[in-house]
Amino acid sequence: MKAQTAGSGRTGLASDIARAILALVVLLKSCLAVCAGRAPEHAISPQGRISEILELPR
Repeated sequence: MKAQTAGSGRTGLASDIARAILALVVLLKSCLAVCAGRAPEHAISPQGRISEILELPR
């Protein structure tokens, strides 16, 4: 599922809650990537991905 779709309300959750969950998932995955030593491989920074999520339409 794309972040755009999930942030648009297809989850059945309020858009603010869906975006908060997406942001937490990105943060967790980023932390795991750093722990695994794979963070430099990512094309977009965690901050960039979270910014994209916060900019999704409400």
